[in-house]
Amino acid sequence: MSNSQETTLLKPVSIPKIRYEVSKAPLDAPDVAVAFHDEDTPGLIPINALTQPLLVSLKVWPAALPDYTYRLLFDAEKVGPEKLILASHTPGDPLSLEVPTDLLSEGIHDIAYVIKNPGNQVEEISNSFQSRSTKHHQARLSLPQYNFRPRSRMA
Repeated sequence: MSNSQETTLLKPVSIPKIRYEVSKAPLDAPDVAVAFHDEDTPGLIPINALTQPLLVSLKVWPAALPDYTYRLLFDAEKVGPEKLILASHTPGDPLSLEVPTDLLSEGIHDIAYVIKNPGNQVEEISNSFQSRSTKHHQARLSLPQYNFRPRSRMA
């Protein structure tokens, strides 16, 4: 007796890898209006601005929905209360946060914000604005004093 059962094997099919990556647009960095925005001293906070809370401005991000929250991140630490996105907010509307004066120490600091989706509690961090502060007056250019003598009259 011959066992001539024919087995048909299926030819393997290549299934392409399709990755569904969430393509999130990065959150824009906040801005500090009193900071210098020039090429020489970007982010430098003037000494007279360090005596009061530092105003940080940002805009409602494109995917914001009512009840999402935003909060200040100062040197990667959450600071202050969470604030709510309201039903009246639309993308591009101005928002603000404040850096307390006790955090305005000398040095380089990263200022950002974190948003939170209330439905799934997922947080996302914005790009950061790098600020620099010093509590010492900048050295002033000192010019030598010239002793100008009055010209004598020639008779």
